Amino acid sequence: MDSFTASEQERFEAYWDNPGSRNSSLGERRVTDACESLHLVSGDTVIDYGCGTGRAALKFMDRGIDVIGIDIAANCLDPAVSIPLVKASLWDLPESLSSSGYAFCANVLDVVPEVKVGDVVAAIESRTDHAAFFSLPVSRDEDADAVAWRWCSLLSSCWPYVDQVRVESSVDLVCRRGVIL
Repeated sequence: MDSFTASEQERFEAYWDNPGSRNSSLGERRVTDACESLHLVSGDTVIDYGCGTGRAALKFMDRGIDVIGIDIAANCLDPAVSIPLVKASLWDLPESLSSSGYAFCANVLDVVPEVKVGDVVAAIESRTDHAAFFSLPVSRDEDADAVAWRWCSLLSSCWPYVDQVRVESSVDLVCRRGVIL
């Protein structure tokens, strides 16, 4: 692991050491919309990129969806959460990680170091067979449409189709290879 990645790992492990960091999970709140937008059904496979507490992954599992969580911080999962977890940086995924049908990435891209965002988007795209759901928070002082435009532009560098499905306190984007029936 290079020094930059080690520094990021330390940053996120310190974040998860703070109990207050576990109070809210944007990802957990976005699972229903992701399932509807991606037309997920029992037996589908999802990788939860930047899974954090693991609570979103549990919600997918409750629907019969096979899920793997990926996070850079070994201490990210809530104590009561037991999911398959790959400890890795999103910009340097292990070669042994197989692709999945779908990707889920909520409240993550906005905290990835700017110099690594393109690498993360490309890594997610390369391991996703059909479509991905990205959710990004919008703060009160941000213009939601400007946030959506920025992320649509960036994601379209890797994905042939990017659809905006929601803009409120978060921008939700579905990236896909083709039409989802």
